[in-house]
Amino acid sequence: MGRATVLTSLNQTDFLPQNTVIIAKDFQAIQKAKETIAHATGIVMESEADLHDLQTLAENYAIPAVAGAKDACRQIFDDEPVIVDGVGGVVIVNPDADTEKDYLFLQNN
Repeated sequence: MGRATVLTSLNQTDFLPQNTVIIAKDFQAIQKAKETIAHATGIVMESEADLHDLQTLAENYAIPAVAGAKDACRQIFDDEPVIVDGVGGVVIVNPDADTEKDYLFLQNN
């Protein structure tokens, strides 16, 4: 769980704050953020292309990722709280307190 950073241009990737959930159209933007990806708590990608590359990157950094999230860059806004469930393939924006609590429990166990 973290706060959304919507990557709308490749030059936005120079610095990502701690606990960032990266929201991007494609893998190119995510790959450009590779230097600061260790700060990420999740990745949401609109495209389903380069799925294997996304999975490999997410596994290497032990962060959840979801691909194929249609219109994510338009429907999720910077600094919104986001939960990325990489196992279930679910992205939850502005989770309620109970959902947040459930996912924090799962994350810590």
